[in-house]
Amino acid sequence: MSPVSQGCPHSVKASTPRSAGGGRGSRLQTGPAARRLPGLFRQPSTRENPVAGGLSKRDLNKFKKLLEEKRRAVLENAKKTLVEDMTLDPNDLPDEMDLASSEYLQSFNFRLRGREKAYLKKVELALRKIEDGTFGICEQCEEPITKKRLEARPETTLCIRCKEAQERDEKAFG
Repeated sequence: MSPVSQGCPHSVKASTPRSAGGGRGSRLQTGPAARRLPGLFRQPSTRENPVAGGLSKRDLNKFKKLLEEKRRAVLENAKKTLVEDMTLDPNDLPDEMDLASSEYLQSFNFRLRGREKAYLKKVELALRKIEDGTFGICEQCEEPITKKRLEARPETTLCIRCKEAQERDEKAFG
């Protein structure tokens, strides 16, 4: 670690202005060291500044667009399957096999819609979390969820450790 990052008083010339507190980290870095290492002493831009869960505003916008696209796709698929289910060919006279097949397909579609509905709720919850500033924070341990995990599953509410623990518990207790 460099003397500058440790707050060493010898790393900056004595002519460098200090705040009234004079304590560690309270110095204004405007001297020669700041000019030689411009990136070391500047504040990050608002686009790079971490907001929720350590994510930048740029990241949050990216996840918001991704989640909105997922929501649109689920709703579009639901509308499409609803129209297909309601379309009945008048030339079809159902026999017993057709009825059994139709009932199975209808049951499958209800299960699928149930899953889509649950998934849609997760997507909408993630979008609300982006708006209220809690996106990317594990609901269980309140630690940040890694960006890599959010990129894989932006609708997730648990960090990988808590999710693995949840799955172990589900496996152990049925």
